[in-house]
Amino acid sequence: MRLSGKVALVTGAQQGIGRAIAVALAREGADVAVNFLDDRQAGERVAGLVRGLGRKAIAVEGDVARIRDVEAMVAAVGSALGPPDILVNNAGVFPRSDFLELAEREWDHVLGVNLKGSFLCAQATARAMVAAGRPGALAEKRRRRAFFGGALQDVPVYDGPAVPPGHPLKGPAIIEEQTTTIVVPPGFVAQVDGAHNYVLVLGG
Repeated sequence: MRLSGKVALVTGAQQGIGRAIAVALAREGADVAVNFLDDRQAGERVAGLVRGLGRKAIAVEGDVARIRDVEAMVAAVGSALGPPDILVNNAGVFPRSDFLELAEREWDHVLGVNLKGSFLCAQATARAMVAAGRPGALAEKRRRRAFFGGALQDVPVYDGPAVPPGHPLKGPAIIEEQTTTIVVPPGFVAQVDGAHNYVLVLGG
């Protein structure tokens, strides 16, 4: 198993792609922290899937757009599983209104979760990695398309990573050549069995 002995934190993992990522990491040997926002039962079910693969797991509640939630989440992972080696910034929201009807509060919510949330989680996790003196990986799952006017279009709307892809997180306290970021832009996603198996086509 390629990730044996590693600890992974997956945000927005109570359903969908996040759930599939959590299970895939467990299959590769990682212990997994399953972040959820508002459905503890769903989060615990995913944690149960991870445990069913012989790995340790916790379900941890938290709003990635709130710094106190993020700090508490990363601390909970450290206490239960050990410092995280892997962060998957999967949590994201999508505006449901047509472009011309999109309210400022809706757009603020998108930026709060997709941009600010990714930054807060990356920063808190990197700090935990540095404090533990261990390298790690920060992975971003981000769309390249947006839905406006009832059609999926390639438009220049920001939904990108909080840290530039491939950027070594360097600084006085950072483990210099060890900590990198990865961006995975998913394209078409098809649910296979109604449970937790997905087909993910990259480069969308």
